[in-house]
Amino acid sequence: MMKNDGKIDESWKKKLNSLFGDDGWFDRFYMQNPKLSLFDDNEDNNSDMVKVVNTLEFPTPNIIEQDFNEILEAVSFVDKIIFGRTNYNAEISKYKAHKTFYNELSETVIEFCESNGIEFHIKDGTQTFAKAAVT
Repeated sequence: MMKNDGKIDESWKKKLNSLFGDDGWFDRFYMQNPKLSLFDDNEDNNSDMVKVVNTLEFPTPNIIEQDFNEILEAVSFVDKIIFGRTNYNAEISKYKAHKTFYNELSETVIEFCESNGIEFHIKDGTQTFAKAAVT
């Protein structure tokens, strides 16, 4: 069994060495970059990372009240935002304005992303009127 800490039984290492042809797999599998961080201010450390925020399953106000603009501002450093409604939860449909709620939030995401140069994707079924563009 391969553990997160790299402490693998020698018999497993031998089997994997045989499977991969050498022991180089271990260094690649357990490669660590302590400077790689989503919140690192040093752009050189994560310049090849694509930062994506997936806000799927965003709940309606009858479940939890949230400041959506505050959330967008908090993730404004990302390269792409994926937005979608909560599915498979009967409480969503109990919120009478759930379609309007998701339509408005979708438009907010689109406007925010377009004004900040962020790619976006509005998941199918989130908007119940005109389809959102995918950038």
